[in-house]
Amino acid sequence: MADDAVPPPPPAAMSDSERYLFDLNGFLVVRDVLSPDEVAACNAAITAHADEAVARSDPALRNAAGGSSMYGDGPPRLDLGGILDWDAGESRVFKSVLAHPRLRPLFAGILGKGYRLDHIPFVLMNNRGGEGFALHGGTVDCVTGEYSPDLAYSCRAGQVRTSLLGCNVILSGEHGPDNGGFCVVPGSHKSNFAMPPGMVDGNEHGEYIVNPVAGPGDVVLFSEGTVHGARAWRSDVQRRTALY
Repeated sequence: MADDAVPPPPPAAMSDSERYLFDLNGFLVVRDVLSPDEVAACNAAITAHADEAVARSDPALRNAAGGSSMYGDGPPRLDLGGILDWDAGESRVFKSVLAHPRLRPLFAGILGKGYRLDHIPFVLMNNRGGEGFALHGGTVDCVTGEYSPDLAYSCRAGQVRTSLLGCNVILSGEHGPDNGGFCVVPGSHKSNFAMPPGMVDGNEHGEYIVNPVAGPGDVVLFSEGTVHGARAWRSDVQRRTALY
């Protein structure tokens, strides 16, 4: 194939394989959604605004229990908002995610036609040892055991639906078992009970908590009905993800 060959068009609908895997696991890793140039543009914009990031250093803002495996032993997480409000050049790629041709069929397939943005996206950054996030969410809340209609997942008549969908755009760092970052309990979107003691903090039953392998340009879609969180970051490369 010639180097200048035109790539095939993105799929017009969610595939049967994608639907099966999302229904099975409650999340889906979509590879190479953003090109290397788009990833570079996002990172250049983040670097230009890095001094606006807010460190979650106040104990009331920490998202993991001290001493737990999610907490980490380094600096607090950095949150950077306003990514859709930056000038056109800096915000272009971030805005494109909302109706990206590779993602739009998946959004419609999981949320239905006419999906909307629920909350303002932002960038999360972690340096080595940076805090993760205790497990949370669930169609049945993983802490209280109560049904959560605002997060719930269902599948009826061959249609998967979730009340709220997370979209995690990986911009730097190799996420996975070695480095930490986003983690999930596969299949927990169908769980009917609260988690056993110690699991939400990653101190117990850690073999059931999975770090999906994902790199820059990949996107992790997950139902908020799927219990998820983040393990402490263990790479020297700063973790950067845009969360929608």
